[in-house]
Amino acid sequence: MFLNLLNSRPAHNECPAVYASRMVTSLTTKWRNMNAEEIAVSTVLAHMADFDNRLQRMVFSSNVQTKSQLQMELKAFTFDKKRSAGSTDGNSGDSKRAKIVCHLCKKPGHKMAECKSKRSGSKNDSIANYKM
Repeated sequence: MFLNLLNSRPAHNECPAVYASRMVTSLTTKWRNMNAEEIAVSTVLAHMADFDNRLQRMVFSSNVQTKSQLQMELKAFTFDKKRSAGSTDGNSGDSKRAKIVCHLCKKPGHKMAECKSKRSGSKNDSIANYKM
């Protein structure tokens, strides 16, 4: 609920005072039967899910109410992140990045806009090479 509230925007033609009042009413209604720890945990989860998309699924699918439950859930994310990082085959970077091939110099790992050959030569030479 908190994450949805943070991602919400005022309705069309809704003034800031009415929008703020609606948000405060939603929060106080939802938090009426919650203790301070549950409110803190929901706030932290909503904040973290805003910059870590993997946490969004947990926010919407599980009911984490205590600090110890939060720590247990986050340990699973840390373990999963370490395991997936260790499973790379030596490539330092994203596997999708290695699949990208420059149309200008035909080398993998970058796009034409990022090509060093384009920067070193003149603009007209690069375009002429690309058309060949």
